[in-house]
Amino acid sequence: MKRKGRAALIAALTVVAIGIVVSYMLSLSLSGREQYTITLPGQGTAQISDTHQLLEENREIIQTVAVNRDNVQSVIARLSRPEVYQCTLDVSYYYGDDQADFQATVACLNGIVSDRVLRADGSQAVQALITSESVYLMHDSGEYSVFPKLADDDDLYACTPTYENILNLPRESILDGAVEEVDGHLCISVTTRDRMTGERSYWRILADNGLLFSVRTELSGKAVYRAQLRTLSLEEPDATLFRLPDGELPTDHE
Repeated sequence: MKRKGRAALIAALTVVAIGIVVSYMLSLSLSGREQYTITLPGQGTAQISDTHQLLEENREIIQTVAVNRDNVQSVIARLSRPEVYQCTLDVSYYYGDDQADFQATVACLNGIVSDRVLRADGSQAVQALITSESVYLMHDSGEYSVFPKLADDDDLYACTPTYENILNLPRESILDGAVEEVDGHLCISVTTRDRMTGERSYWRILADNGLLFSVRTELSGKAVYRAQLRTLSLEEPDATLFRLPDGELPTDHE
C-alpha cells in the first residue's frame, strides 16, 4: 500500500538527523573484470571491482591533462561512469562532542537508484527507491510515500554526496585540484570551501570509474561530516533491491 505526503518524509528522516543532512547537502548545493583491494591507512580496506574499459578511458584523460584548481571540475565531468553498480559507504556526522554513524548502501540498475541507510546498531534508518521522476520512501509498516523527485534527492536519501556536488559548485569555491595515488589506486583530489558556512571539504574521486571514494568536511579544524567507500561492485545488483514492498517496480518506470 502506498501513502503520499511530505509529512511521511519528514517523520522518516528525523531519525537520521535530517536537519544536519539537509544543511550539509545544501551547503555543497561484465567481462574483463578484475578484483583488487585499496588499503585505507588506519581504516581497513575497500573492496572494489572494476572494468578495464572504464579504467583505460579514464586513465587516458588523467594522463593527458595536468589536473589543477582551474580544470578539476571539467576533468571530473569528462570521466566515464558505470550505469550499473552497488557500493557501501561508512558515514559519520559530528555534532560537537557527539557523533552519529551510519552505513549507506547505494545500488543502481536500469535507471533506478536504491538507497538503504542503517544506523550503527543495524536498524534501518532510510530505505528509498529513486527514479528520474519520483521518490518512493519505504516505511516499517509496509507502506510507502511517493512524491516528485527534487534536485538533491539522490544525495539526501543516501546521506552521501557525489561527484556532481563538486561540478555544481561555483568556481570560487574550488581551492585545489590534483591527482594522487592511494596505495597504487588513482584518485582526483579536490579541496572546496563553502562560502556561507566556511566549511572545507576534502574529496577523493576514483579516476578508474568516476565515483566517490571519500569526502571529509571540517569547520575551524573540527570534523563535521565524513563518508568513506567500503565496497564497490560493478556486477548487476540483486533485482529485489529495486522492488516496492508489494513486489512491483516503481510505476513511473514500467
